[in-house]
Amino acid sequence: MKTSDVNAGEIIRHESRLLKVMEKEILGHGKAARTYRLKLKDLNNGQVFDQVLRPEANLETLDARKADLEFLYKDEDFYVFMNRDNFEETRFAKDAIGKKGILLKENDSIQALVVEGRALALEFPETVTLRVTGTPDGVKQGNKEAVLENGLTILVPHIVAAGDRVVVNTEDFSYVERVPQK
Repeated sequence: MKTSDVNAGEIIRHESRLLKVMEKEILGHGKAARTYRLKLKDLNNGQVFDQVLRPEANLETLDARKADLEFLYKDEDFYVFMNRDNFEETRFAKDAIGKKGILLKENDSIQALVVEGRALALEFPETVTLRVTGTPDGVKQGNKEAVLENGLTILVPHIVAAGDRVVVNTEDFSYVERVPQK
């Protein structure tokens, strides 16, 4: 497939690396000077980088599917998951998951991107719901720090108390809302 035909979200093989196209931008004017800047994510190490390519450059597109994984546990170097379809274990290096690893709880379900039969990247939801385990006393207005069940500390409104459940944005670890109590 030509560079001009590739779209954001597709998985490609380029220079023997598996890459996800995050963005595509046309550079230059006219047919002769046109090039494409692709924002690419290396699916093996999570590195994001820009690559400028001519429109006629050939790229190999790959079929990708999603698989439902269950988080089992973490050890010193890896997060271990089980594929719910075939019960195979999959390991992701802590570096590959990064700081989002703190959001994983045992037995949680998470989507993974599978290419050529191998789970290559986790797709975290936009938000997660976590229980507040501690907040300072006496804050009557504004925001305060809250410690969540996973050890993460975030800013929450003064009305949030220990025992409440809150929704947290997985991109920047910010407070979204308090979950109403039943």
